[in-house]
Amino acid sequence: MRSRSQAKGRRTAPGRDDGRFRAVVEAAPFGMHFYRLEPDGRLIFAGANPAADRILHVRNADFVGKTIEEAFPPLARTEVPERYRRAARDGIPWHTEQVTYRDGQIAGAYEVYAFQTAPGEMAAAFQDILERRRAADELERELESARTELLVARNEVEGARGEVDARTGELQKRIAELEAQSAKNEERVLKAYQKIKGDEKVKDKVRKAIAIAAQLLEEGLPAEPAPSTPEKPRLS
Repeated sequence: MRSRSQAKGRRTAPGRDDGRFRAVVEAAPFGMHFYRLEPDGRLIFAGANPAADRILHVRNADFVGKTIEEAFPPLARTEVPERYRRAARDGIPWHTEQVTYRDGQIAGAYEVYAFQTAPGEMAAAFQDILERRRAADELERELESARTELLVARNEVEGARGEVDARTGELQKRIAELEAQSAKNEERVLKAYQKIKGDEKVKDKVRKAIAIAAQLLEEGLPAEPAPSTPEKPRLS
């Protein structure tokens, strides 16, 4: 495998067709940077594909021949240069989603795959994940909002349930009081009814006694005397 800046006829990956591989690199939707490792340890920018220009909004050809630290100064303070050297020198691949870059021209968050293309050479495939991070952050905010709303709703339900339970207790107490009062009223009505019935029996007995007394009185009275006639004078 080789970058566009590499010498003609130099193979970039043993056993690969350079023209076919170059066509794939040129058409790739993700950006690609190519580096070669010098004997003194300097990592030299060797080229890029068209997608790299679109993603970074810069002309990457301007960086060709510069060290990685010269081409992208903010990377000098990160682990990226050393990871790239290991990939080129030792064939140790590397992947990260944590490369955040900002300078006067480039700003973004990138997912990066670094791998060896030939001994002493490597490529870094990258894509801007800033929009994906923003979408993930927005989704996280929506989820947090939904969690908050759910918690509020759950608390409201618990509060309503407590009110219902309290109200139910009050109603049950009131029902018990009414039932007790109703029982007392029923008892009073029963006693009143029994008293009325008792009074009726007494009255009936009194009426009977009066009737008997009246009958006895009628039977015991003397007969009225017959009217008397005046005597006639005797003749002497």
